[in-house]
Amino acid sequence: MRRMVLCCIVVLCVAVLPIAVAYADVQPSASPNPSDTSQAAPAAAEQPQSPPTDAAPAAEQPQSPPAEAPPVAAEQPKTTATEPGPSAGVSAANTEPAAPAESEIEVEVTATHEWPAKVETITSEQVSQMVSAPFIGDVIERTPGADTLHGCLNGAQLLTVRGNNSEWTELVLDGIPLSPIGRPYILSFVPMASIDTVRILKGPVPPKYPGITIAGLVLLDMKTGDRYPGTTVTATVGGFGERILDVNVGGGNAARNYFLSFTHNRTVGWMPHSNMDFDFASGKFVLSPDAHSKLTLVGLDLFGHKNGPRPLGPNPVDKWASEWTDVKQPKASLTYERQLSDRQDIMLRIVPTWFSGTQTWTQWFTDHSEQRFMPWEYDLFRGEFQHNIKIAPERIVTWGACWQKDDYSFTNPLKLTLWDRIPATSWQVHVKRGRSLYAQYTQPAGSTGTLTLGGRYDTENPGQSIASPFVSWHKRLNQNTGLRLAFTRSRRFPNLGELFGQGVWTGNPALQPEMGWTYQADLTRNMCKGAFDMSLFDSQLKDLIVANASNVYSNLGEARVRGIESGWQGTWRMGNYWANYTYLDAENTQTGDPLIAAFRTAFPKHSAKAGVSLRDARGREQVLEVMAYGRRRTDVDKPTFVGDPWNVTVPPSLPGFTWVNYKYSWPLRDKVQLTLAVENLFDVEAQDLLFYPRPGRWVSGSMTVSF
Repeated sequence: MRRMVLCCIVVLCVAVLPIAVAYADVQPSASPNPSDTSQAAPAAAEQPQSPPTDAAPAAEQPQSPPAEAPPVAAEQPKTTATEPGPSAGVSAANTEPAAPAESEIEVEVTATHEWPAKVETITSEQVSQMVSAPFIGDVIERTPGADTLHGCLNGAQLLTVRGNNSEWTELVLDGIPLSPIGRPYILSFVPMASIDTVRILKGPVPPKYPGITIAGLVLLDMKTGDRYPGTTVTATVGGFGERILDVNVGGGNAARNYFLSFTHNRTVGWMPHSNMDFDFASGKFVLSPDAHSKLTLVGLDLFGHKNGPRPLGPNPVDKWASEWTDVKQPKASLTYERQLSDRQDIMLRIVPTWFSGTQTWTQWFTDHSEQRFMPWEYDLFRGEFQHNIKIAPERIVTWGACWQKDDYSFTNPLKLTLWDRIPATSWQVHVKRGRSLYAQYTQPAGSTGTLTLGGRYDTENPGQSIASPFVSWHKRLNQNTGLRLAFTRSRRFPNLGELFGQGVWTGNPALQPEMGWTYQADLTRNMCKGAFDMSLFDSQLKDLIVANASNVYSNLGEARVRGIESGWQGTWRMGNYWANYTYLDAENTQTGDPLIAAFRTAFPKHSAKAGVSLRDARGREQVLEVMAYGRRRTDVDKPTFVGDPWNVTVPPSLPGFTWVNYKYSWPLRDKVQLTLAVENLFDVEAQDLLFYPRPGRWVSGSMTVSF
């Protein structure tokens, strides 16, 4: 299979592409006006047609606030008279984005690109209507089939998609991998104040997308100054010592613009020793030298420290009372996009990143415990190239390549007496190199269908090579209904921490990549003032990397993940509504037990989430959210007592719970908005992870001022 897919990719790159380029250059343009996409059948087939003109727009274009309502101070993108206005509600299951492909240059070629996979898109306007969503994890947990686990290592948010391990899901911000090591999880603390859109792919991922993952891909796009001009300052004060300050500054036009963002987040936390103090600075600069090219520079940095909570059990009281200090993660991406002709464009990107920190904790021994620390540094450099060719008005070829080098430096756990004089011999330095080549071809399939064929070849050293085919078929059943069938081979290479160890974990250089086949069927339908979507999925995974009883990483796991996700969103006369439901059957096929996502706890089989907003003529808005989770299994079948040093009883399951959030916001004058938010309105006691409780009732107030 690997050789066959590789041969297909090579044939496309060596034989088909030169012919396609020549054909594209000699053919006359099918649409002399670049904005005319009437002949772009693939794109039209992929995007469900909007409801009748008397109905409200579909979920990805929510209805604008009433004209008589005064403008609110919450940051909103600048719109024209013909563009849709700000979102008036939450749409956590938007599945048909109208944005262009990864290169994002708005030319005729990319404007007709096919989206051969289900992509859930959440905009900044929709995030602003959620009840307290300062981080990316808070946003993702509102979507079907996804959850954010609270607790465990350093009290970080663990993102899990369809019951999988949080390390299997990859986050990418404007081409920048946010956490290539898997650990530390604190790198997933991404403030939403600087993010414009969140795109989530949970099923088969097309070859052209960045990232190598077996459990979902999350793409984040930072705001730009032309869409978010001016200055916005938001101050938030809440329970558990929460203090948040967001400052955003933007300006310019579509050809030249800038956007700067700064977030300070300080929280004491709801469990002992779980305080956080982070500063996050980011910027995005866009320059178009001419009408056919664009240069985008993105930079970001997170610095501060984060403590991990002491669990109620079964760990020793101090074992996981860890702390990350001196955390720094400067990262950047430089992207160049150019339209070669009316049928071709290219994208070049380089991504240098670096992050470092020091972890301190109490290490448990048989008869005593000791304070230890471990510094680490991680360097990554990535290069990408993508070429899009429109062979004909309805046929598109995309091919590209990428190269990446990772350097990981760390020490073994050291005694605190060595804090200022670490021996040079204590440092370990490990390097990993990876290369990828991919090709993707889209063509019509009948009068209302689209077929996408592709392949990807990835190789890493140390490691091995993997060939992954991809097939997607989409058909518009009628004016408002679409059906998509897709499958691919998912893959994830072991990271440097798994290969060579870290802290109490022992690496294994002989690890094999995790792989599996993923199948998915998607049904979408636009209805009067709303949209409905449903997905059926099945993933069969093998060679999953887990730590055995001796904390040594090994390929011991096999799993099958299948289920149903459904979502419904729309508008009504005074606001918006959304709802989704997930049935998940995630099984460890070696034991027949539920798949354990993190710390002895599985994802619930049933979960349902919903939200509704109500806005009056004066711009005052109320938002109510309900999130219900079913019972969660643990790794024991009956109450099991665990002896020294834990001395606790582990239950076979955790009870389900229902979480209710409420928010009320009202404008003062034209430039000020006040917001009162209450999470866990009824103060429900709940756990995502065994012995790690969720917070109780959390009240916060914020004021936003725009200049």
